[in-house]
Amino acid sequence: MNKGKHSSRILTLLIVHIAFLLLLPASLLAWQGKVVKVIDGDTIEVQRKRSIERIRLYGIDAPEKDQPFGLKATGYLARLIRGNQVIIDEVSKDRYGRTVAMVSLGRDNVNQLLLQGGYAWVYSNYCRKSICKKWKHIEKEARLSKNGLWAASNPVPPWEWRKQGGSTTDKILDIIQNIFWWLKKIMSYVKLVLNLFAD
Repeated sequence: MNKGKHSSRILTLLIVHIAFLLLLPASLLAWQGKVVKVIDGDTIEVQRKRSIERIRLYGIDAPEKDQPFGLKATGYLARLIRGNQVIIDEVSKDRYGRTVAMVSLGRDNVNQLLLQGGYAWVYSNYCRKSICKKWKHIEKEARLSKNGLWAASNPVPPWEWRKQGGSTTDKILDIIQNIFWWLKKIMSYVKLVLNLFAD
């Protein structure tokens, strides 16, 4: 086989592998680890092999620690998962370098449990998966039942509580961070494939 045909074959295989990677469901990026710390109502630290990864729960926003129900939301999440093995189903990275993920404890989706307990809002600006529609219904049910923070007369969403330095800038930074995260994943896969075909 001449060098041109060999290079063409490798390039074709590489393109097929990259396309396959892009079409894989995100759940194939899932991994398991032990919850070692609960930072707040929507952020945890999980031990993954020998490292600790900070995880931001996808699609929800819990009260900040310094706002009403902030400490209760943190305590609720800690009682649910601290010290337990959880499954982290990666969705993206945020501008702070945290892994944004669905978190499961056994068959339970922890993100959803926080909504059911009344300790989080659906974070509509960032919740884009099909499950978000179901979560909005769950949030509404928690509100009608006056669960958790919904017992208060007029709870303030965390995104309004936080002093924002320009939400458009934040969204652009999140998009850029996600692009780099996916490029890194693709490049590591490309490197692996190239190593397989190296002479």
